[in-house]
Amino acid sequence: MNAGKLISELTTILSTDIKGIDALNLMQGEKTKHLPICDNKKYVAIISENDINDWEDSKSLISSHITNLAAPYVKKNQHLFEVINILSNNKLSLVPVVDDDNKYLGIIKQEKVIEEISNLLSLHENGGIIILEMNKLDYSLTEISSIIESNKNKIVNLYLNPDTNTNMMNLTLKLDSPEIEPIIRSLKRFNYIIKSSYSERKKEVDLSERYEQFIKYLNP
Repeated sequence: MNAGKLISELTTILSTDIKGIDALNLMQGEKTKHLPICDNKKYVAIISENDINDWEDSKSLISSHITNLAAPYVKKNQHLFEVINILSNNKLSLVPVVDDDNKYLGIIKQEKVIEEISNLLSLHENGGIIILEMNKLDYSLTEISSIIESNKNKIVNLYLNPDTNTNMMNLTLKLDSPEIEPIIRSLKRFNYIIKSSYSERKKEVDLSERYEQFIKYLNP
């Protein structure tokens, strides 16, 4: 999944000649904490409620503060996980998408990313999640699958997250049943390290909470 497929329409795009107080009102109307700033269809920066609240005069123009504003963005061919990292590292509620000429294409909302994460990890379905920590050389999906299936469970989804600085990696397993305690015991008998686990039924899933946990998982 790349950024281009996650773009949402946003009716409000700020220009540099708008007052801070007016930008705040527009944010309230869009129910967002951030809005993009553009000039002649070119992306300039992003502004937040906190940025404006820190100004001495909220009636001053955005143009007088533009050099102090950050300009995070993603390009439409970047992967979902790169979008997640930009949102997380900059604490954004949305991130602008631009083309190779810095032309503004739209935004990706945090809510859309949460939806895609839930689809990726099958969070809308009943089941459990187990996150294993292991050396990359020890990874054997065949062995792990055998252990899980011997406990009358199946892997419905998985995600590998290698640590680029070491030989370690995390493996997230989404299972088709919330009854995961026997599996955890079996994995431990085979000396697997259980980093964390969740056993949940559909009605208990809090996607916002899972998003925060997934962000921490991607950025340990």
